Amino acid sequence: MTALLLFAWRVHLHRGEYLWNEYPTALGDKDYYTKLSDNDFYQGSLMLPGAESGLFRRMEKPVARSDERMLKVARDVSDRVFVYADPREPRRLFLKVADDRYVEFGERNAWPEYEPPKAIPFKPSL
Repeated sequence: MTALLLFAWRVHLHRGEYLWNEYPTALGDKDYYTKLSDNDFYQGSLMLPGAESGLFRRMEKPVARSDERMLKVARDVSDRVFVYADPREPRRLFLKVADDRYVEFGERNAWPEYEPPKAIPFKPSL
C-alpha cells in the first residue's frame, strides 16, 4: 500500500512525465517507412483499410514536407506505418521516411514494365 501511495504522489508531482499526447500530425512519429515489398514501384504494396487494390510508390527520392503540416489519414493494413496527406493536396498520400521527409504513394506511374534485353542469336563464323 505504501508503494502505491508513493507512486500516486510521484504522478501528482510530475504529471508531465506521465501524459501521452497523440498528435493528429506527423510530429513525433518514428514508425518510418522502409520497404513494404520487393519492388514498391511495380507492386501495389501499400494497402489501406477497405481498399481493393494496393498503392504504388510514385517517387524515387523523398521530398521535404513539414511534419507539422502533414495530417494522419489512416494506418496501413499491416499496422506498420501511418499514411499522411498534405491539407493543401488531400488526394496525394505519403509515407514518412524520416523527420520532414516523405515518399508519395498512389496509382501506378506510367513506367513501362521491365523486360530483360533479348539475346542476339549467336552465329558462328566459318
